[in-house]
Amino acid sequence: MRLFSLIITCVILSGCVTRAVWKENDPNGFVEVREEIFEKEMRGKIDVPYYKLSDGVVYVKRSGLSKFKAYAVRTFSTPFTVTVDIISFGVIGSLYVTGATAANPRAIVEMGNAMVK
Repeated sequence: MRLFSLIITCVILSGCVTRAVWKENDPNGFVEVREEIFEKEMRGKIDVPYYKLSDGVVYVKRSGLSKFKAYAVRTFSTPFTVTVDIISFGVIGSLYVTGATAANPRAIVEMGNAMVK
């Protein structure tokens, strides 16, 4: 049962940081702009794809430069985010293997003291 809960936890938590960075920097997505700003800045540029919602928000298609920046952030941040995901996977796995859970906080303290020595 403990192994099953370890596998489920790791599957749920794996890729959290990487997924968040990729979702935030979607090169094919839209940029959210308030309607007042859109009316002032973008009204003359009719060829820009956009759509409006009823809550005063306009979603404008990303420009070429914005797409390039999104691809660059994805490319250069992915190795770091994958590393963070792997480390979090390892920490969670080691806590389960050593029996350090919320029900047994003393095991967490003992594991930390063993790492310091």
